[in-house]
Amino acid sequence: METIKKLISVILMICIVFSLPVASSAISLNSAAEEIKSAFNEALESEDGENNDPADPDDPGDPENPDDPSNPDDPDDPGEPTDPQEPEPDENEIVAMMYACVKFTIFGHVWIYIENTSDETIKVGALDVAPGEGASAGTFGISRAEGSGLYYNVEAYRAKGKVLGMSMPLTGSQLSTVNEKITNRNKWNFFGNCVAFTAVVWNSVSKNKIVPLVFPLFTLIHIAFYGSRFEMFKPDRENVYKQVGTGSDASLKEVKDRTADHFIG
Repeated sequence: METIKKLISVILMICIVFSLPVASSAISLNSAAEEIKSAFNEALESEDGENNDPADPDDPGDPENPDDPSNPDDPDDPGEPTDPQEPEPDENEIVAMMYACVKFTIFGHVWIYIENTSDETIKVGALDVAPGEGASAGTFGISRAEGSGLYYNVEAYRAKGKVLGMSMPLTGSQLSTVNEKITNRNKWNFFGNCVAFTAVVWNSVSKNKIVPLVFPLFTLIHIAFYGSRFEMFKPDRENVYKQVGTGSDASLKEVKDRTADHFIG
């Protein structure tokens, strides 16, 4: 601002000089020239000073300042913290193989067997089953010493060699459906017998439906047509259970020897 004022003063001086007589004009012109030179030098110095002003290291908006927290290129800036995300389980992944099995005894018997083909422990009804192992589930009436209801691993523990069964793979979602059906069928009666139990569980996820007739003869023919013989995983005696309660209230009770070793029928 001061420089502009000086330039205006010099211009006014020049105008006055040219209005004076010639003798005094020469002296005044020399003085005016010096003033013009001085004013222009100050103007140039002022302009250079504004353009070459060093960056203020304390300026928080300076992009050259490495300590500027707003600088996105700061390698030491940890940025926003991110929480590690656990991978969601894939409900469409195959986790097990389910079998509908039949054994012809005096009255016949039909049951469900599920083998864990995944790398994690799964549920079969109310029972935990480790990878590579399996569990059977079936309902019994008067043939069990501890009364009618749903039992686990009686068939698998008592089996000798291969059994006849038709199979289908189960996804995680299908296994959840199957388990809900298993835990809610803790009962047995003449019309709601082992055939009805197996049909309800199997038909909940399979398109190849089992017709729940009272006696297993038709079911035996059905399973023999679609199935094949396979060997179940044999559990320890301590892993034979009777279910107590139903649904989310279901729990397991270890059975007595006479129940585990009794003839399947």
